[in-house]
Amino acid sequence: MSCEHANRALSGIHFNSTATHARFEDKCGVNIRKTTEPVNTVLRDAKLPKNQVHEVELAGDSERFHNVRQLLSYFFNGTEPTKLINSAESMAYGETVVETMPSGNDSSENLQSRYKPALVAFMSFKDGVNYSADMNFSEQARLNITPELLCRWMNHRAYGSEQPTKDMKPTHARSSTLELYKKAISSFMPRLTIPWDNVRHEGNPTRSEAINQLIKTVKRFEVRREGVLSSARRSIEYCL
Repeated sequence: MSCEHANRALSGIHFNSTATHARFEDKCGVNIRKTTEPVNTVLRDAKLPKNQVHEVELAGDSERFHNVRQLLSYFFNGTEPTKLINSAESMAYGETVVETMPSGNDSSENLQSRYKPALVAFMSFKDGVNYSADMNFSEQARLNITPELLCRWMNHRAYGSEQPTKDMKPTHARSSTLELYKKAISSFMPRLTIPWDNVRHEGNPTRSEAINQLIKTVKRFEVRREGVLSSARRSIEYCL
């Protein structure tokens, strides 16, 4: 949410800069070194000495950063991180764990209260009924939600059309907004931790390839400065 607010506050401000690879690594160094903090926490909670770890798996964007791989290899006494597992699936499970872990004053009730408007907006769109903010939806109603229905709604939010044509651009909502919708609606799904099964048509519809692909497509438009509020994006030339 902090990134979302910052993006809105900086909208319309143009900034251009040139950064060398060395400068980029220097600026990111502090955050990269923090990679070992959650690793230390996991090892401590598991009461597992790091010299007993024989294999290290990387998933998500972390696998793309050479400095992260190098740091973890050094941390684990030369064990080279690999990326053999399904990245998307592991990230989905990780997101589920984070979503279900309250922090500070965020109880599960508070989180669902915060995310409820997204569910109400989607169900209103799906059913063609203007539901009130305090409307409660049955478990069966939530089980009836599919990736196809969610995609139609997200397309409507991003493109202004349930089925955008190839020449349409997502000028109504950013990919970060769609990510927030995905996270919000996911928290209400009865089968929270189960990825969507296209054959059985069951599971958590937000954890489907269709939803992920839709968000990635919107993000690509933003990278090309063709999405909503694209003027807020920073143009940085990396001299590698």
